[in-house]
Amino acid sequence: MTSKRFILLLIILLTFTRNASSQEWEGVALRTSAGMNWRIIPKLSVSAEYQLRTQPNFQGIDRQSIATSVSYKFTSWLSAGTGYSFLASHSSNGTFKPRNRCNLDITGSISFGSWKLSLKEKLQFTNKSYSVNGFEEVQNNLALKNILSVKYSGLDKIVPYASIEARISLNDPLWSYDYNGQTGKYHNTHFAGYKSVYLSRIRPVIGLEWSISQMHSIDFRVLCDFNHSQKIKASSDGTALTSIAWKDSAKLSTSIGYTFSF
Repeated sequence: MTSKRFILLLIILLTFTRNASSQEWEGVALRTSAGMNWRIIPKLSVSAEYQLRTQPNFQGIDRQSIATSVSYKFTSWLSAGTGYSFLASHSSNGTFKPRNRCNLDITGSISFGSWKLSLKEKLQFTNKSYSVNGFEEVQNNLALKNILSVKYSGLDKIVPYASIEARISLNDPLWSYDYNGQTGKYHNTHFAGYKSVYLSRIRPVIGLEWSISQMHSIDFRVLCDFNHSQKIKASSDGTALTSIAWKDSAKLSTSIGYTFSF
């Protein structure tokens, strides 16, 4: 099952990167974070983290977040967790857009000597704590993330790794309509509810973990977001659809994070 999912994710990545020339390039951004990890008992741990993200090309602050999570390791190959995050996002025009996010995840892994292959399934619920037009975007977003990763622990204090993440949006707005290409207008429009399901992002990652000591570690990574998003313009009462289009964009981010463990 893991090998089939791995092949599927590789096919999806190749499809996205093949179409990179038609994607809008947003630029390069930076992520920094500081966190702690408390192992309460051998199988149960609690973590907390603060993260700051810049806008592409360092034009300002994109997002600050505070997150906390709990994870439990059932066996050497199976673990599960849950978490909460408060996201303080800032749009390009400076608008403050707070969000509350909860998630559940389960991870299966298998080791081959110094190599470890893992597959994480994460269900994510995000509440937008600001007003939105419900016919253009969903207030409470539901998404499923599939994260396949591989790590190599054969070195002394450095663990290189790579991963690929596929995010599926599960409840975006869905419209039915007839489009007249000559007039550029929509006819027979109907809002069908929050039923649109599609692949909204692919994120390949490469990085390394540096264990300075048993209590201190630093994580370096480079990641690229290939986003596929739906852009809808509709009246606030849902009686008129002005436009609907898909936007493809790409953004490269570098990240450095510090973790204190005890």
